[in-house]
Amino acid sequence: RGRQLEIERERIEGELALARRIQARLLPAGPPAAPGVELAGTTEPAREVGGDYYDFIPLGDGRVALVIADVSGKGVGAALLMSAFRASLMSQDLAREPVATVLARLNRFLHRSVEPGRFVTAFLGLLDGASGRLVYSNAGHNAPMLLAAGGAVARLETGGLILGILERAEYETGEARLAPGDRLVLFTDGVTEAMDESDEQWGEERLLGLLRDGADLGCAALMARIVGEVRRFEGARGASDDVTLVVARRLGA
Repeated sequence: RGRQLEIERERIEGELALARRIQARLLPAGPPAAPGVELAGTTEPAREVGGDYYDFIPLGDGRVALVIADVSGKGVGAALLMSAFRASLMSQDLAREPVATVLARLNRFLHRSVEPGRFVTAFLGLLDGASGRLVYSNAGHNAPMLLAAGGAVARLETGGLILGILERAEYETGEARLAPGDRLVLFTDGVTEAMDESDEQWGEERLLGLLRDGADLGCAALMARIVGEVRRFEGARGASDDVTLVVARRLGA
């Protein structure tokens, strides 16, 4: 009986390892070379596979699409839904369609495809590094932070409901502009809602403090510092949720 249990455990571990390799192939191997902007992104699942997703998608005209999404739940079920979300996103003409239209289509797809109670929060933004113009729509996701070089912060909230709940949900388009030196930080709730052993959340204020303290760091170094601080805060309690970040900085002329 013990041998049978060991064989079953090895089989499950093998399938999960395969699922993690497949999921890793769905995420970007690294940021693209985008004119006028520095990019970095990472995700750390709390389990073998996760429900967070991020991407940088060059649009061929100097712009790059920045995407971050968080699927309800954890584990294999969330990973499967994440894969479906990504496939639907990649079928859209991001270079020509308005971001609000794209989110409305993704919402209808998810509403028809997933079981009740499942949903996705997402942020989609099109960034032009040459001009700094960012056109975006936020589907119920944690509002990204736009930190000006001088320290002022804006939260990008314009959009609509989380995806998959109401079939005919409509979305609005927001716009912002990054000046040289400004940073844009996209994150999932695994960052700000990470908890320590006393159930205290890490919170947005700690994130904002790190962003201001790390003004001289490159995007990858800043991102690594944030992830490290979140994991240290969780301590012996360990990871309770996936942690995903995308950092963009507009370069000088």
